[in-house]
Amino acid sequence: MQDAERFGKVYHFDNSMPESKRYGFIRLYQVGEMQCSAGYEVPRHVQFCSEISYIVSGTGSFECNGETQRVEEGDLFLNQVGDNHLIRSDPRENLRYLYLGFLLDDRLDGDYQVLSRFFAELGPVRLLKDHYDIRTPLLRLVNEFYTGGACSQLAIESLLNEVLVLAYRNFREAPPKAFLPPKAADTAGNTVYSAI
Repeated sequence: MQDAERFGKVYHFDNSMPESKRYGFIRLYQVGEMQCSAGYEVPRHVQFCSEISYIVSGTGSFECNGETQRVEEGDLFLNQVGDNHLIRSDPRENLRYLYLGFLLDDRLDGDYQVLSRFFAELGPVRLLKDHYDIRTPLLRLVNEFYTGGACSQLAIESLLNEVLVLAYRNFREAPPKAFLPPKAADTAGNTVYSAI
């Protein structure tokens, strides 16, 4: 790694797989977490796979095909194959984000085909606020690579599927409504549920 790339990273846990590793219908190329110091720039590069990025904390900008968008905590950003992009942290603030690089098998039917088409044909909107708590399974996925354990292959495949579905829902469905269990007016729990 060159000095310009290494310096400026507060923390970088990267699992890159140049040959990819298959998990069900997913070919995984990279998964990790990076915290960039203030003013750091991830060098410009062309995407060879789809990528999901989630901003954990801080602020910065993601440039994609010449368009720059400001990012902050809770933002979700998608890249597709062929995108030209770079990442910058703000001059006065660190930027921490999680990322996942993958390709999907497009020969399958049903929900698999829906996801495959979605990531291959992203529209102009690439950035939005996460409404489906994608952060939780992404953090668990990174942790699974960090710590491993029994049945790790199965856990990774399950978490990958969950992350892909939540990314799709964020971009294609309305934000979810909070579940409120049915209640009878004469129950003691009614007051508790109302307060919550």
